[in-house]
Amino acid sequence: MVKIDYISDVLCVWAWAAEARNEELMSNFDGQVELIPKFINLFGSTEARIGQGWKEKGGFDGFAKHTIEVVDKFPELALNPRVWSEVRPTSSMTAHLYLKAAQLSGADNRQILQLASSLRHAFFVEAKDISCSKEISAVFVAQGIDISALFPFLEDGSAYASLWEDQLLREAQQIKGSPSYLLDGGRQTLFGNVGYRVIEANINELLNPGSKEGASWC
Repeated sequence: MVKIDYISDVLCVWAWAAEARNEELMSNFDGQVELIPKFINLFGSTEARIGQGWKEKGGFDGFAKHTIEVVDKFPELALNPRVWSEVRPTSSMTAHLYLKAAQLSGADNRQILQLASSLRHAFFVEAKDISCSKEISAVFVAQGIDISALFPFLEDGSAYASLWEDQLLREAQQIKGSPSYLLDGGRQTLFGNVGYRVIEANINELLNPGSKEGASWC
C-alpha cells in the first residue's frame, strides 16, 4: 500500500481541477494507494491573499478572471461566473476545521476527500460561501454527516490542533502550495498541476522498486 499525503486548500481552483485526476488514480490503483487528506490555509484570509495580494492585478475581480482562465483549461469543469467576483469567502479555515472535526469523529480518508470535493462543488459550481458555517453544515448534512457529532471537536480545540498539525507538516516538508502530493515518507513531493502520468509513474516506482533497496543518502 502506497500512502500519499494529499495537501490542499478547499478554495484552491487547482485542487478542484485535480479531483478528476485523483479519482482516476484511486480507480486505477484500487486497494494499492491511499490518499491521506491534509489541509493548509493558503486562503486563510482571502482579503490578505487576494484583496491585498492581487491589488495591483485587480484584486478580487482580477482573481476572478484568473480563475476563469484556469478553468478554461479543464473542459470538464463548470465554473459559476459569480465566484470571487461576487461570492467572496473570507477564509478557507472554517471549512478545514469542519473537515478536521469530521475526521476526528470517525470519517475515513475517502469520506473526507468526498466532503472536501462537495465543498468545492458548492463554491465553484453553486457559488455558495463556504466560509460560512451554515453553508458548510448544509453540504455535510447532504453527505449524511451528523453535524452535532462534530461540535465536541470544534468546541474543545481538537479540530484546531489537528489543523495545526497539517501546518507543521507543511513547514517541515516545505510544501509550496496546493495541491501537493507527498510520497515515500516525505522523500518525494509533487506540486501543482501535475499530469496524471507523472503521478502514476511515481506510484509504480514505489509499488515495484525492483532491485532497489529503497532511498539512500549521503
